[in-house]
This record gives sequence, C-alpha cells and structure tokens, in this order.
Amino acid sequence: MIFNIGNTLILLHRAHRIVRENTLLNGEYSAYIAYRLSLIMGLDEDFCAKSLVCSLLQNYSSSAKKHTCSETKHDRSPERIKLSDCSVFQEISIPARYREYSFQELTKLNITRQELLMSSILKISDLFNNILQETGFLADLAKDRMLAIQHFDFKDFKERLDDEDFYPGLVTELERLTQMDDFWFYLRDDYIEGMIRTMNFNNVLPAMNDEHALSLARLLSTIVDMKSPLTYQHSIKVGELARFIGKKLHLDKKTCNRLHLAGLLHDIGKINTEDAILNKCGKLTPSEYRKIQAHATDTRGILRSIIIDANVVAWAAEHHERLDGSGYPMKKTGEQLTLQSRILAIADVFQALCQKRSYRDKLNLDEVLKIIRSECAQNKLCAKTFAAFEENAEKCYNIAK
Repeated sequence: MIFNIGNTLILLHRAHRIVRENTLLNGEYSAYIAYRLSLIMGLDEDFCAKSLVCSLLQNYSSSAKKHTCSETKHDRSPERIKLSDCSVFQEISIPARYREYSFQELTKLNITRQELLMSSILKISDLFNNILQETGFLADLAKDRMLAIQHFDFKDFKERLDDEDFYPGLVTELERLTQMDDFWFYLRDDYIEGMIRTMNFNNVLPAMNDEHALSLARLLSTIVDMKSPLTYQHSIKVGELARFIGKKLHLDKKTCNRLHLAGLLHDIGKINTEDAILNKCGKLTPSEYRKIQAHATDTRGILRSIIIDANVVAWAAEHHERLDGSGYPMKKTGEQLTLQSRILAIADVFQALCQKRSYRDKLNLDEVLKIIRSECAQNKLCAKTFAAFEENAEKCYNIAK
C-alpha cells in the first residue's frame, strides 16, 4: 500500500475546508460521533469504520436534497470534486449523498439496509454536532470538561428533533452514548486524529493497487488545481506527461506508475498557499514569491505523511530544483537529481507554458520548445531528458494543452 490511509483521510478533510466556505464545522467530531454511535449499536467494526470515513468525507459528495439558491450561493466548490469519481471511495459515496434524508424518505430509495442505516447515522451525527456547536457546549467542554459533562442534558437536544426522522431506535442509542463519560473524554481533536491515523481500513476500502492509488491522487490533485481556475488540471496533465516520457525512456511499469503519481501530487503543497497570491495578475513581491516557493517544501512535508514510497516524495518535491543549483527549495545540483526528478521538472515547465496564466496567454509549441531549450542550454533543465520531449513534441503538446 503506497498511501497511509489514516493520514490521507485527515488531509482530505482539511483540504476541503480550503475550497469551500460552508463546510461542516468540526467535521472530525461528526465522524467521531458516527463511529461511536455505530459501535454502541453493536454494529461490526467494518461498518463502524466505514461510517467514520463516510462522515469525514461527506462534503465531497453533494447531497441529493435540492437546496434553494440562497442556501448554496456561498458554495465555491465546483461540481468536479466528487467522492464517487474516486474508485477508492465509490462505495461509501451513497450514504453521504443521502445524509439529509429522513427515515421515511430513505425507505423509498433503492438502497441497501446498510446504506439506509448509515445515511441516518450521518444525519443524526451532523445534527448533534451542530447543536453542540451552536449551544456553546463544545466551548464549555474545552474550558472544564468535567463540569460540562455534569450539566449536559440530552432532553435539550431531544426537543429539537423528531424521532421519526431517523432510523428506529437511533435517538435512544445516541442518548445511551451520551451517558458514557468515555464518549465525552475522547471528544478531543488530538484523540480523534490519533484514532483515525492508526485505524485499520483494510476491510473498509479496496486494496490500494496502482489503479486506486492513481484515482486517489487525482482526487487530491483536483483539490489543489481548483484553488486557481487558471491551473485547473495542471497536476493531472503533468502526471500524464511524466508517465508518457517515462515510457519513452524505457522505464519499467512500476516506475512509470510512481512517476505518474508524483506528477499528480507535485503541487499538493499549494494547499497552504493563499489564493490571492496564486491568482495575482501582477508581478509578485519578493515576499509573495517566497510564499510561492514554500509550496515545494510543503509538498515534501505533506507527502511524507501520506505517501510511504520515499522516491515518490522526493521526485514530487524536487520539481523546482535545477541542475546548476539555482532551483528551490534545497538548491540541489545535477548529481543529486535522479532521472525521474529531471523528467518531472521538465513536465512541470512544459505543461505550465502550454496553459494560460494570469500574467500571459498560453504559448504555442514552438515557443514552448524554444524556452525549454534555453533552460537546457543554461544547464538548468536536463538536455538529454528534454530530447525525449522534443522527439515526441506534438504528442506532449496535446497531452499538456
């Protein structure tokens, strides 16, 4: 398995808050509530873990409920980010889609009993979490946990819901859960994240073969690319370019797949870069340029937590290094850069030149080749590696544009 699934789930949840203004508050808490509620109901561990994953990532799946324009006008998240588009999460996307349905509405759908129950668990967990937030109980819990627990009264919550909205007996089970001190003691960010990072998801999600790994990487890359409308699909195309050139240079299938993965994830550090800087039309100030450069270090830091293969991490993080040592973030030189890193560096530049940016229009093939030849002549990019791009220039341009 190339991904650390627990760390990846946390990254996905956090990343979504960057591209959406109305993401569920304390989403980790909703996921924890759904997990503990499933446990106390005596459901099997796989169902419990699946309910946690489904709740944690539910905002990647648009609710099937139709909302008015006033309810959705602040949602900046384009429709192209969908949980169901990722092969790793296709199965859990159904309960997330129907998480706002009442029990009666759920019974009219063509879904399994397990999906129906999980949808209802997501609904009540979200509602309970929101009420805890709105009433200030979570703030009280942070100030004095023991005092807050002593004063908690489930009746105040029960008055705000209708038992018939949920799977039969679900409200009673939630009340039973709130009577356990352990439930409240564990309701902490550090404990919940620690639990997610160390959980076993082997029986919940499909085995992480190359196909699933690439599908998951595409989901992550899409989140990054959509921070700026002018760079949408940049990472996807860089990954495709790198894989294509890897094949042309006769690298083995496994290496080409890993190169593709590194290309998809090479800009993931931009999750931490301010949108205003990424989308600035004018010239960047020295301070802003340093913030842009930081994304390469952030890429290395993020990938070290989610990718187990150290080579993939290095190739992705080195896409701005240059042979003469003038690149960043580590100012590595030619003898320190592998063939795969050299391929990715050229693929990144090639694709960027083929794409319209805020400060220029996209360039034609001749212009792209001329610029990269100049970079090679200055010993910044690898001339031998670029030869494979030139020999397949039309194909590379079609992939990149």
